[in-house]
Amino acid sequence: MTDLFLDHVLIAVHDLEAAGRTYSEDLGFTVTPAGRHPDRGTSNRLIVFDSEYLELIAADRVDRAPNHRPDLVSFLGQREGLFMFALGTPNIERTIESLRLRGVSVQELTVGSRHSDSENGGYSWRASNIDPALTPGSATFLIQHDQTIAERYRQPANPTRHKNGALGLRGLTLVVRDAPAAASRWQQLFGLPVGPVSIGDHPLGNVTHATLRLANCELEFVSPQSPGPIRDILTSLGEYPVMISLGVGDIRSTLRDLESRQAAQFEIVSQSDGHYCLLGPAGTHGLYVLLVDAAAG
Repeated sequence: MTDLFLDHVLIAVHDLEAAGRTYSEDLGFTVTPAGRHPDRGTSNRLIVFDSEYLELIAADRVDRAPNHRPDLVSFLGQREGLFMFALGTPNIERTIESLRLRGVSVQELTVGSRHSDSENGGYSWRASNIDPALTPGSATFLIQHDQTIAERYRQPANPTRHKNGALGLRGLTLVVRDAPAAASRWQQLFGLPVGPVSIGDHPLGNVTHATLRLANCELEFVSPQSPGPIRDILTSLGEYPVMISLGVGDIRSTLRDLESRQAAQFEIVSQSDGHYCLLGPAGTHGLYVLLVDAAAG
């Protein structure tokens, strides 16, 4: 199923406006005005790229689970951070049929929409959940939008341009107990191209590393080989998505922009294949963000 792509990543936050300020003022992203999901009990702000986006999502009420994604409140009771992600498809009916023929449990299609006072009429999509017991490291769902990104997001002006130079998603990292086994499980479910398994340095430590290829980026699985952040995450939180990787036009320009924003918290990671900028959870509402020169690799 080589036409599957990473459509968007959901970042659960307590305070949507505060998170929007963090990502715009501290980190240099362009962030859309808030939108709401009618009859679902959630609202969001978005960081939009040419073919995918990041979704800052919050529950409208902390004392009651939303009608859709009710586990969002319990998740936020423990932490902020990467909550789940969506796999985009150009033909969701065909994808569902193909997955069911492979024996994958896929729920019936639902229709969703987002309304915003700053947008004309909002927009809509169709989606279908995958049984989360089948996907180690993260829950996921299928989605097909009814409008293009250019049609969906008109505010603010030039929403896909970001002062920090971010161009789009290059990868999503899932912390799991057994990286090769988890990658194999996803490969069996979705038929994605698989990359080599390796052991060695990673921006988050010494890991066993396995990847699957989506149409627009990599789905990465890591399990710890030594003490460090990944082992700590597994011990305290279990398997879940921990990091997104974003391509930037020029890493040096990105670093200059971040250095001009005194609130940005980052470090330079040097590895055999180049230099990266790593933003830590304290300054991103709970996730790691790796900024990579788009020309590298």
